[in-house]
Amino acid sequence: MGARIQLIAIDKKYKDKQVVRSVYLDVKPGDFLTILGPSGAGKTTVLKILAGFEKADQGQVLIDGTDITDAPPYKRNIGMLFQNYALFPHLTVAENIAFPLTVRKEGRAEIDRKTRAILERVKLTGYEKRLPRELSGGQQQRVALARALVFNPPILLLDEPMSALDKQLRKHMQVEVKEIVREIGITTISVTHDQEEALTMASQVCVMENGSVAQCADPRSIYERPRSPFIANFIGEANLLKGRIFEISGDRADVALEAGPSVRVSCDMIFYAHKEMVYVLARPEKIQVVEEPPAKGLCLSGRVAQIIYVGEAIRLDVEIESGETIKLKMLSKRSQEYSPGQAVTIAVREDDLALVKMEDRP
Repeated sequence: MGARIQLIAIDKKYKDKQVVRSVYLDVKPGDFLTILGPSGAGKTTVLKILAGFEKADQGQVLIDGTDITDAPPYKRNIGMLFQNYALFPHLTVAENIAFPLTVRKEGRAEIDRKTRAILERVKLTGYEKRLPRELSGGQQQRVALARALVFNPPILLLDEPMSALDKQLRKHMQVEVKEIVREIGITTISVTHDQEEALTMASQVCVMENGSVAQCADPRSIYERPRSPFIANFIGEANLLKGRIFEISGDRADVALEAGPSVRVSCDMIFYAHKEMVYVLARPEKIQVVEEPPAKGLCLSGRVAQIIYVGEAIRLDVEIESGETIKLKMLSKRSQEYSPGQAVTIAVREDDLALVKMEDRP
């Protein structure tokens, strides 16, 4: 069973630069949390503070309610998978995996039993005597993961775990690692700058910006209901149209767009106010070219400015009457239907729109 992890008001400075600002996290036992953000957002520093490799200037680190803020790394009982795997090149697969058990002075029979069991779990039975250089990148990652799990820690930390792998192997390992940690029930925190990896692997995603937590929620909420323009643009592609709320009724807001029409959007009344300036978010894959305007939702007229082929899909850039450019995505087999300069009508269903706060900060 995994452990509960709490970070309370964590601050950290390097010289005069504030790299982490008042970070709060509460990770439930067995959850998989990914900390996502651009370079310099503070995500790796948060991971190092949790692991004990860095000490926070202020704040507390709690594991199952126990304060471990000042505990050294070796007393935290945390498994860690490093970006470069950090395997011992002169040790075999079995010896690499057994290393944490050897350090803990477990008996030979118990070491062999646990090593065999974890090798089977990561599908490396039969590779016991190979050296790291004789393995593929994916196999090396499995060895590093097995070493991090063999002593049965309640917490696993992953530092950019997929960055050294090619795209296809990375996608495969994302699913495989997710399944292994789910079966074990270990609480996992991963750090990455890869949005697809975060959405694929995590049960909770924490987006960081300039050292602060910008939003922490399940992947669907992060993508479909981002709290700020930064998150909307960082997670996938976004069309953000400026507007002003002129009426709020129940869980819906009526917004007059600068682009022209008015549109009704679902909203949380706690966060929005009458006459507030906002963005209306429309993801490119939610927008369609239509013959007839829908009864509800957003409808705009424009001309195709650009067609971009991206393999399984095409992206249409449509310049609407206000001069703004709207991005659409659709199956690439439809690319022959459109040409630059063509007049089109585009629409988004009401339920596929979202409100985003105008302030671009956490």
